[in-house]
Amino acid sequence: MSAISANTAAAAGSTDPNRLAELDSQEFLGIILAELQNQDPLSPNDTNALVEQLSSVRSIESDIALTDKLEALVSDNRVANASSLVGRRVEGIDDAGNSVVGTVGAVRTNDGEPSLLLEDGTRIAVERLTAVGDFAESLR
Repeated sequence: MSAISANTAAAAGSTDPNRLAELDSQEFLGIILAELQNQDPLSPNDTNALVEQLSSVRSIESDIALTDKLEALVSDNRVANASSLVGRRVEGIDDAGNSVVGTVGAVRTNDGEPSLLLEDGTRIAVERLTAVGDFAESLR
């Protein structure tokens, strides 16, 4: 068994080959360093493959960081859009499933999800809005 496969099995705690995909960059780097330290100097391993794998791990980490930043941006945008409704009349469905009409007094967030707090204390999730603006005449 090569040093890298032995270290991978040790890091995985089992012989499950799918465990390699669950390694974070620190664990993967540890495996690469162990492989380099334990290789036979008269028959070195292909370092290009190791560098490619390390590059792949860095690319994946970069993609994850970008995804996290985009999710935060989308959340901030949803809150900003909800904030633009403060002072406006809205119609929607409250948490109890009742149709409510009122003026937005504030915006609250719960786990990054914005909801509108009407002046009478009623709360409406933004995705449950049915109308915004001057719609009183259409209700008659």
